[in-house]
Amino acid sequence: MLTVSLQFPKTRYQVAESYCNELEVVHEKLKGQQPTQVDRRGPILLHHNARSHIANTTAQKLHQLAIEDLHHPAYSPDFHFFPSLDNFLTQKRFRKQKDTENAFGSFFSPGDSHFYICKFNALAIHWPKCVKHDGNYFK
Repeated sequence: MLTVSLQFPKTRYQVAESYCNELEVVHEKLKGQQPTQVDRRGPILLHHNARSHIANTTAQKLHQLAIEDLHHPAYSPDFHFFPSLDNFLTQKRFRKQKDTENAFGSFFSPGDSHFYICKFNALAIHWPKCVKHDGNYFK
């Protein structure tokens, strides 16, 4: 598994052309780092959030690069991963980016590794079940 984070400038829309250019860059990097994944059946792309639609240009680029687009369900199956984060964020409002970063930093600070191990193990069991049921979320 290779995780790639695309960073688009905050002041620019993520238009199809720039996204397709980023897909080309990612595909080239993937061919260098994991050529068997690209040659065997093509990489699988999972967006970090649900998208409302995809531009035709982007769909064509994904097809051209043989990248499978794994659709992210509207109600993410990994939501259960951090119900404690949901509780932590309840009633909080952030006026500045730095305040948000500090709050998340304090929540995710190194601490009880058992917490993370349990949540990752639960996710490994839960996520395939959601995929098998076409992305439907259930507890």
